[in-house]
Amino acid sequence: MAMDNIRQFFIEDPACGAIRFTAKGLEYFRDRFAKAGIDIRAIRTMTQFCDAHQKCLDGEFAVAAINNKNPAIDSLFADFPPYKEGLRLRNK
Repeated sequence: MAMDNIRQFFIEDPACGAIRFTAKGLEYFRDRFAKAGIDIRAIRTMTQFCDAHQKCLDGEFAVAAINNKNPAIDSLFADFPPYKEGLRLRNK
């Protein structure tokens, strides 16, 4: 799904910054966040959402990196934080 309009996934209260996921947001993020150990019901602010989303992306990147079998991809991953922290790709 395109993330062009991320605001379609939640409603934000401009007065206090609280967010509430729309039905589309719950459908799209619930399982992704759960795979990263995050309960979507605990996310109440944009900062929490951004942190949760980054954790999901980091986890998805790690899975992609672990499952990679093409050593040429290493150079593409070299600047990503998980790779810098010691994650290495299989080269066989």
